[in-house]
Amino acid sequence: MQAKNGVPSNRKDFIDLLLEIKNQGNTLETTKTEETVKLKLTDEVIAAQAFIFYMAGYETSAATVAFMLYELAMNPLIQDKLIDELDEVLDRHNGNITYEIINELTYMEKVFNETLRKYPVADIQRRAKANYNIPGTNITIERGTIVFAPIMAISHDEKYFPDPSKFDPERFSPENESKRHPCAFIPFGTGPRFCIGMLFARIQSRVCLMKLLYHFRVEVSKNTPKTLSFNPERVATSPKGGIYLNLVRRK
Repeated sequence: MQAKNGVPSNRKDFIDLLLEIKNQGNTLETTKTEETVKLKLTDEVIAAQAFIFYMAGYETSAATVAFMLYELAMNPLIQDKLIDELDEVLDRHNGNITYEIINELTYMEKVFNETLRKYPVADIQRRAKANYNIPGTNITIERGTIVFAPIMAISHDEKYFPDPSKFDPERFSPENESKRHPCAFIPFGTGPRFCIGMLFARIQSRVCLMKLLYHFRVEVSKNTPKTLSFNPERVATSPKGGIYLNLVRRK
C-alpha cells in the first residue's frame, strides 16, 4: 500500500518517514558552529529530497554500470580477466553473494575505479566556510564562495593519468595509486563531506555486475558506438543516445 494524499502507509520507507515528520508539524533544526538552520518540510522540500534520493541513489549507479559494461565489451581481454576472478570467488563460496566476498574481488575494484575515472558521474561544488588563501599565491577564496572542482578534467589530465582515453584498470594497482596525488581521483569527493552514499553505490553496482557476468558476457553490437558522447541535458554523466550491447549467455 502506497502513501496517498499525504497520508503515510505502513511501509516505513523514505517517503513515509518524510510524510510522518511533515504531518507532525515538526521543523528540522541543524545546529552548526555559528548558526542554526531550520527547515520546514513542505511538499516542495519533500519532492526535492525524493529527486536527489533517486538521482544519487539510482541514476549515478545505473550510469556507472552502463559505462563499465561498455568498456568490458570494447575490451574483451579485461572482461575475461574479470570473469575469471568472479568465477573463482563465487565458486569458492558456492555461488552465495555476501558482503564479505565483495572485498575479495580486487580486480573488479580496479575496473570499477577506472570506470569512475574515465566517466565520473558529476563534478563537485562546495561553499567555502571561511576565507582561505591559496598557498603560494595572493588569491583568497572568500567565505560563501562556490568552489567548483572539475572532476572530469582532473581525471583526464595526462599529468596524473597518461593516455587518459585508454581504459586501463591497472592504473589502480596499489603501486600506481601510491604514486598519484590523493586528490587526482575523487569521484565521491573527499574530506568530511565526501558522498554519504559511496559505500551503497559501490556495493549496489558490484552486486549487479556479479549477478550479470556470472551468467552472461557483453559484446559489441552493430549499433555500439566506437566512442561515446555525453548527454548535456542530464544531471549525472550519461551517454547520449544510450549504449547498445549484446548479452550472450555463457556456456
